[in-house]
Amino acid sequence: MTTQNRRLEGKVAIITGASKGTGAVMGKQFVEAGAKVLMVARREDAVLEAAQAAGEGAIGMAVDVTDEDQVRAMVDRALNEFGQVDILLNNAVIPGQDLHVWDQTLENWNAVFAICITAPIAANPVAKALLLSIASACLVPRQWHHRRRRDLRLLDQPQLPGPHGQ
Repeated sequence: MTTQNRRLEGKVAIITGASKGTGAVMGKQFVEAGAKVLMVARREDAVLEAAQAAGEGAIGMAVDVTDEDQVRAMVDRALNEFGQVDILLNNAVIPGQDLHVWDQTLENWNAVFAICITAPIAANPVAKALLLSIASACLVPRQWHHRRRRDLRLLDQPQLPGPHGQ
């Protein structure tokens, strides 16, 4: 692999929602790009399997990202295992039921918001402490920026379906 392909060499990433789908693929790609990765998801068996499939440099951990104590434990684990955190990719989602707004139940609405909206906010106090410890920081919502900066990047990767699952 060329140096250009190892652009995340020396970086540490936390990826939420990493047990399958996009999160698992990103975990593998981050490892291939040279990063050490803490892959987290609610289902321990699935995220441990995804971390193993991502390769050497990835570890898995069961985390409910709506629980602040578990989010703190997640960051503590990354710091203990790898010594730093450079990237926090908020990929955890819950599809909920694919309903029109007028057909939604409050239970479904709350479940979707807890994962897709509240969980990234739960990570903010922890991320804020990390941001303050890094000289140059950049928040990157919903997209990758190709800036050549050494900083913490908070990436939100929502995957909310439209009214017809789009």
